Formats: sequence, C-alpha cells, structure tokens
Amino acid sequence: MKFYKLRVIENRDEILSCQKNLFNRLVEKADKEISGTVFAGRPIEGTIYWISDLGVWYMYRFIKGSRHWNVFGTGEPSTEKNNAIICDKFTTSRYKSQDWVHLPKAPMGTTT
Repeated sequence: MKFYKLRVIENRDEILSCQKNLFNRLVEKADKEISGTVFAGRPIEGTIYWISDLGVWYMYRFIKGSRHWNVFGTGEPSTEKNNAIICDKFTTSRYKSQDWVHLPKAPMGTTT
C-alpha cells in the first residue's frame, strides 16, 4: 500500500489543527460518551467515546509540556473497570506530568 499524500507535520499550529480534526471526526462518530478508566501504567480516568459502527472506543488527552495522547480499545467500554488500551501514541511511563486536560470539542452530533 502506498501513501502518496502523507507528509511529516512539524509546525505546532498545524499539529494542533490536525489533532482537533482527528478528535472531532472521531467524536462525531461516537454513539456514547462514557466516564471511564483506562490503564496505562496506572489508572487514568476520563471521557471515553464509544463508536459502535467500528466496534472501538477512543480517549484523548493532552499532557502539558509533552504531547497529544490518542488511545483506542475494542468492545464497548466499561464504567466499572479499567478498559484495555490496544493502540496508543506513546508510553506514558516516560512522562511524569500530572497536568492533563481534555481537548475542547464540538457537542456530539455537530461538525466543526
């Protein structure tokens, strides 16, 4: 498979724009917003977006002073136990920041 239109993005504003686009597209597809916990070396609480058409869930965090963190799992997420991450962008144990915030989003069902 060839990806002719892929390119490295290094500009901070362009990275943020692409991240917002990814986040909004995934959240728009979500059927449910669930308050839950994922395990990445330690339990991390937050909003998990269930996308039933794809059978996957999505969680996003920005780690201040570090980077964007996009995680995915399969199966409808639980509100009562840790949800297993099957794909993420980096290993959280390398970063010590506890200052995590959610990316602002459009309300479910709207586009930006």
